[in-house]
Amino acid sequence: MKNSIMAILLAVGLVGCASSPYTYKVDPTPLVAGQSKYALGEIKVNLTESGSATSEGESPYATQTELTQEFVDSLKNHLQEKGIKADSPDTADAKINVTIDFERTFTITGGLGKASISHSINLKKDDTILATSSRRPYQTKYAYFEDAAVNFEIMAGNWDEEDEPKDVDLISSLIVDEIVEVGK
Repeated sequence: MKNSIMAILLAVGLVGCASSPYTYKVDPTPLVAGQSKYALGEIKVNLTESGSATSEGESPYATQTELTQEFVDSLKNHLQEKGIKADSPDTADAKINVTIDFERTFTITGGLGKASISHSINLKKDDTILATSSRRPYQTKYAYFEDAAVNFEIMAGNWDEEDEPKDVDLISSLIVDEIVEVGK
């Protein structure tokens, strides 16, 4: 009986792991996991703020336009690192269109907290959407000890505008890691 319950739980767990976060709009998909090449299309960042910073005067934090450019640069770097960046948009297997809802949060003390992020991705060739994906509210989570250090910095009020690009880079890496897995 005990073994039967364990087998069922294992099977349910594996089914969850095997499912793709993407919805394929063209079947069979022309995209090949780890091999298809991509170019950036439209990258849209919707910046909102929750709470307020302790800084007086002009905000030291990136504007929506600056934050968008940080995401564009970081996404390009991660595509290049993973070997899936197309040489040009014309040679790309698909263009990546990403919408990121980035809620900058401030702690009670006015320091920067972990952002609340949602993102949606669509991979498009010409006028045809090949695949879509979305992730709803999540926060950055670094490797175990690094995440503990970040949480400590946040609690101490030391996580600030100089650290936000680290979050942008982590989010961009997550998005590109998802894209690498697209295809059959």
